Amino acid sequence: MTNGIHFGVILPTWVYDGTRAKLAKNCFTTLRNTNPLPYKVRLIVLAKASKVGFDYGKEEDWLDTAFDTTIMAQPGNVNGTEQTLRMLYGWGMMRL
Repeated sequence: MTNGIHFGVILPTWVYDGTRAKLAKNCFTTLRNTNPLPYKVRLIVLAKASKVGFDYGKEEDWLDTAFDTTIMAQPGNVNGTEQTLRMLYGWGMMRL
């Protein structure tokens, strides 16, 4: 992609019970069915370790068809969405 508007999505997630696992699965299914722009949009999934064995890696394979996907483990010192966004921006992860 050359000059122009860059677009990316940061998706913080934590699957800690069966209800959240179902919601996460539905969210990833919806994203998988997304028809993005003519170029791959950057998608960063910042995942806190699942308490119920939800496999984020399985979702990455599917999401790569529509997005430039990166799944990262959430560091222990990050507790909220605002910190998450600052941390990722500071690392330059959203630079396309």
